[in-house]
Amino acid sequence: TCNKGEVGKRTLYREERYSGLVSRTVLKTSLYWKLYRLSLTGGLGKTTIAKKITLHLADRGYFADGIAFVACENFTDYQSFEGNVAACFDMDKAINLREHLTQYARFNKLIILDNFETLLTLHNPADIEATKALVTFVCDYAAIVITSRQVIDYEFEDVYELSQFSTDNALTLFKNLYYKDKPLSLEAQKFLRTEILEELLGNNPLAIKIIAKNLPRSKELKPLKQELDKNFFAMTSAELDAIFDKAADVNIERTRSLYHSINYSYQQLDNREKLAFELLHLFPDGIKLEDFKQCFSSKDKNKDKNKSELVTSVNQITDQQIISLEHKSLLESANKLKLQSIVSRFAEYQFNQRTDDEKARYFKDAYAFNRFLVSSLNTSERKKGYSYAVSLFDSMSNNILKSLDYIGKVDGSSEGKLIYIYHFQRYIVEANQTKKLTNKLRLLEKNALLNANEILLLKLIGIRRRYYNIEFSNSFDYLNVILPLKKVFGLDYEKFPNQLIATIAFNIYEMEGSTYAIFIHLVKGNLVGYSNLETSLFRLGAYTIIDNNSHFDKEFVYYEIASNRNQLNSSALKKYIGSLYVKEHLDRMQAYYTLAKNERVERETIQKLVVTNPYTDGLKNLMYAFIEEDAAQKIDYLKQGLKKLAHIKYYYIEAIYFYAKYLKAIAHPDYESQFNAGYDLAAQCQYRFLKHQFINLKNDTDEPYDENNYPLPDKLELEGYINKYKKFREKIG
Repeated sequence: TCNKGEVGKRTLYREERYSGLVSRTVLKTSLYWKLYRLSLTGGLGKTTIAKKITLHLADRGYFADGIAFVACENFTDYQSFEGNVAACFDMDKAINLREHLTQYARFNKLIILDNFETLLTLHNPADIEATKALVTFVCDYAAIVITSRQVIDYEFEDVYELSQFSTDNALTLFKNLYYKDKPLSLEAQKFLRTEILEELLGNNPLAIKIIAKNLPRSKELKPLKQELDKNFFAMTSAELDAIFDKAADVNIERTRSLYHSINYSYQQLDNREKLAFELLHLFPDGIKLEDFKQCFSSKDKNKDKNKSELVTSVNQITDQQIISLEHKSLLESANKLKLQSIVSRFAEYQFNQRTDDEKARYFKDAYAFNRFLVSSLNTSERKKGYSYAVSLFDSMSNNILKSLDYIGKVDGSSEGKLIYIYHFQRYIVEANQTKKLTNKLRLLEKNALLNANEILLLKLIGIRRRYYNIEFSNSFDYLNVILPLKKVFGLDYEKFPNQLIATIAFNIYEMEGSTYAIFIHLVKGNLVGYSNLETSLFRLGAYTIIDNNSHFDKEFVYYEIASNRNQLNSSALKKYIGSLYVKEHLDRMQAYYTLAKNERVERETIQKLVVTNPYTDGLKNLMYAFIEEDAAQKIDYLKQGLKKLAHIKYYYIEAIYFYAKYLKAIAHPDYESQFNAGYDLAAQCQYRFLKHQFINLKNDTDEPYDENNYPLPDKLELEGYINKYKKFREKIG
């Protein structure tokens, strides 16, 4: 038993009390590798409590490997869910998540899956079973907390049922938000309890917060009841169905009261606040207020030519309107401003009622802001490196990818839009993002206003991302069909978008062994900016030019050249590995491969490297081969490496070299055929260092590489071309 004051205090801090209790239970659950389900009816605070659990445990230093929060409401298939779970372990590019997790005993990690019931109503029954199976599997490697209105029936789950929000709780919450210290008569309290909190708001805490924070200070209860009655009566069942149309929504109690509360709050906004509110639904990742202010600052305040791209909001939205939404409980605010999920659906519904002309103005603001963010990414890359830019892109990727849904409805040249897409696609480094991008690009290809080459560019952007992030064979075969290398050589590079088309095509064809042909074409045409010259020179064994030019990008290439000269500084390479962004799995694999060619890398370290495509899989197999002592197993690793590296010709030929070297060491009859295949390919591709290695192998020598002993077939005047390239690099930073 406790007095009224104690009741009020306990109600106010209900979320904090629950989060503390649940946190302690979660800690116990994590010791026994169980799944923990937090159950509460819809709109009553599961998500809020789950987020408070995250903060509560993080502030106290629990779960050293991190606490991850996954919002499940908007997932439409199993692949999206798996990608987000993989991201909790920084493995979101992994080809096989289960295989990589089995390399670890267990993580000291907590994963919170919020609104999990959405995944139990996916359209494809196989996706539902795959989702449940993945959760079962992941429970062996991390503690899992699920918030759900629906029973899941895992044998190993613990369930924590949270009590309903009582009328006493509802009354105390409303009084503290609206009346604060102002006394309220018993008659008024009775009216508030029965006529408003119970009948209209259903004791729903989110509905109460929204209403209470949008009332003028002097509002009387009976006029409020009349307004709410009128507002609620005006809303139709069709409108409710349009917003809460998911199968999971049938379990949301008091949906009508929550919807009407949001609508009441919406009606209290002025026109520009409504514009800001509806605009924010176009940013599922949320936005940072400082970014918004910087982007939509007026032109006359930014005379600096470096800020000439800053724009004024078409809708004249300012940061003040956004702050107003936060004060009225329509926004979540942590590091970013973001609409709560159920509020976002309301905002989207209101947005869809707008005319096409009105929508176009919204789209223009959203597109302008995303362009500003992409420009900021490019600046960040120049100042802090690609790794840092990729980490920033991860935090805004859904905003930018969503822009492709409406970019065709924004006024402006197709050239500017295509350049925007070309710039941001570089930061897409994981498979799930790649699939979303390619699906959206296919829809954009149907735009009747694009010419044939602009459509071709969209196709090539999709090919490039699939080639790097998913698979080689189909991507390369498709490129060969729609744009053979000879056709790339014949493009008019002065016309847009041919330079971008050529840059993507050259990049892939170089991987496939055409480095020298492309190098000759670019040098003779005095063309710069179409390929990474440093990488081309490295493959061709032209190390001296790289040595003599400080403006060249030397990261991975630098360590490979040092390794080929037997001059590798292992400590420096390890420091470089440590500097990589956690999700740069490809770069980490490459760097460890270079290290493994010079010193032993232990199996435990190799096992934990994440395979993201056949290339990384091939390098991993070669690293296993380097340390394997069993002859049959070593040959198997070498063969697997060859198979996986077939499309990345430089490393495919190097893999043949290592295979032939081992076959010779054990007097295997296949040595001669492997040697001839590798040597011929190295000579054909003009990979001069690798050719030198095969000659050393044949002669049983260990002569250092001297590029002067292997002149290229064409005599080229490179000094002027290199100088032009250096100026190009200086210009782009």
